[in-house]
Amino acid sequence: MKKGDVITGILLIAITCCSFLFMLPQRADSELTLVIKVNSETYKEIKLTGNYNKLVEINSPFGYNKISIDGKKVKMVEAGCEDGLCIREAEISRPHESIVCLPNRLIVYLTGETELDYVSY
Repeated sequence: MKKGDVITGILLIAITCCSFLFMLPQRADSELTLVIKVNSETYKEIKLTGNYNKLVEINSPFGYNKISIDGKKVKMVEAGCEDGLCIREAEISRPHESIVCLPNRLIVYLTGETELDYVSY
């Protein structure tokens, strides 16, 4: 191996390690707010803390939904819609993530501060 190959390898490893710094999760102390909207109107806003556990039932003219809140994680557990796609969606726990139930005109999302501009999966 030549000297230039070693330097190039070290630079690539350093750049790779530095890029992982941008993928660090949000700060644990950031405050999250759960926003529930039915038919584009705010139904409820809930400030989430680390020990907040609750089941939220939403009865609207468009249908029935039940949301489980476990600390700072939110998941749809029941829905009165025919397809049930919203139940199969993953739980949300970071700002700007959402769960949507189109037949029931329901949108559930988290707001809060984050240092990341985007999240790539």
